[in-house]
Amino acid sequence: MGPCVICGQPANDLHHVTGRGRDHAYLDPDLYLSLCHDDHELVHEDLRAEQVDRPTEEASAGRRVAYRLRRTALLLVRVAESVSSLQWLARLAEALRRWASELEEGEADGDR
Repeated sequence: MGPCVICGQPANDLHHVTGRGRDHAYLDPDLYLSLCHDDHELVHEDLRAEQVDRPTEEASAGRRVAYRLRRTALLLVRVAESVSSLQWLARLAEALRRWASELEEGEADGDR
C-alpha cells in the first residue's frame, strides 16, 4: 500500500477521493490514496464538516461533479497543510471550490 500521502507513515487505509453515489458504489473507483488510519479519520472529519461525507443524492450531472470537486478540494487542502513543498495544492483546491460553486449556481439558474 505504501506510505500515507499526508504524513509519510505506513498506510493501512485507502481513501476514495470522490466518494460514493446513491447506489453506494464508488464514483471513481480507481481514484484513491493510501492513508494512515489517523489521517484517514482527519480527512473524514473534514468531509463531515463540509457536509460532503455522505453519498451524493444529487440527480444532475452538474451537482454530482460539484460534489466530487468539493471532496477533492478538501483532501488537497489537508495534503497541502502537511507537505510544505505542495503548497500549490491549496491554490488548486480553491480553484476546485470555485468551479464547484459555478456549477451549482448554473444548476440553480437552470432550476428556476
